[in-house]
Amino acid sequence: MTRKIRFGLIGTGADARQRAAVLHQRSDCEIVATSGPGQSIKAGVHYEDAKGLVARADLDAVIYAGASSDAADICADAARRGLHVLSLRPPAVSPGDMITVREAQRAAPMGKVLQYSFPLHYHASVGVAKRLARGEELGSVLTMRGVYGVVIEPKLEARGGALLDRGMHMIDLMQAFGGRFVDAKGFVSQKAWDNPGADDNAMALMRTKDGVLATVHASTTSWRETFRLELGFSHGYLWLDGLVGGDGGLSPEMLIIGRPDVGEDGVPLANPNEDIREFTTDNAVALELADFIHAVKGRGTQTVGTSLQAFDALTLVHRLYGDDPTWSEPGMRTAAE
Repeated sequence: MTRKIRFGLIGTGADARQRAAVLHQRSDCEIVATSGPGQSIKAGVHYEDAKGLVARADLDAVIYAGASSDAADICADAARRGLHVLSLRPPAVSPGDMITVREAQRAAPMGKVLQYSFPLHYHASVGVAKRLARGEELGSVLTMRGVYGVVIEPKLEARGGALLDRGMHMIDLMQAFGGRFVDAKGFVSQKAWDNPGADDNAMALMRTKDGVLATVHASTTSWRETFRLELGFSHGYLWLDGLVGGDGGLSPEMLIIGRPDVGEDGVPLANPNEDIREFTTDNAVALELADFIHAVKGRGTQTVGTSLQAFDALTLVHRLYGDDPTWSEPGMRTAAE
């Protein structure tokens, strides 16, 4: 593809504006249409309804940053029309919707890209941690503990609750380090916000087939906003703490590396000296978009954000919601409904 890639951008919030800013900086892309309430992004023709945008005949790709509740229908429609799709929202609100999107992907022309946004993978600290985890010095991963907490009132019509919106991304990142979870136990609650249908806190205990144990706490009432992933290995540990970028309250971004010394008796010593690295630059949005555009041009396969990866993480989230007998809300209906 030698001409510019023609994008349609659905959504007018901060996520959409960040992607628009990156696209404006690229010489190989252009935004020919936008949609959403208002017109905060000045580019191309604006539609109030996303369906009108998707129906355009001159589009190559769509970036979806609208309401989570509409993501499955609109992304499925775009895929059926032969468009490349990058969704910044979870693939579906219900398992039934997930099936709809997967069927649309199968019906799409060969070579069309369907990608879901998992920006945590593109943070600098995560990239370094992945390289260290793949090496032999730290050994095998044994345990994972994650906390992803911000202060935001969950709104089901725009985004999910704590588990869907934050917990899913932490769970997905954990699976990149430790493998797929096969056992899971979850508890969710709604005590802080008057918003039926969206949880404000969720906790999960999980295990992979190889016996790696993991816990996650996702929260919308974390008054000290926190992103932390503690990875325990057989010969050391990695702690990812903080994020630079969109969630400004989560800075600074650090990676803490611990390699225990061994005593005279050959037993590892506790509380080793730590290698602490701080990261000040956030290129996650640009790097993720670059990966998507690379795949659209047919110059490589997706490494992050495949539909299988997204559906795998979302299926586990639904499993955790369903595991709590006290939790019931309309957005998490079953496929049979």
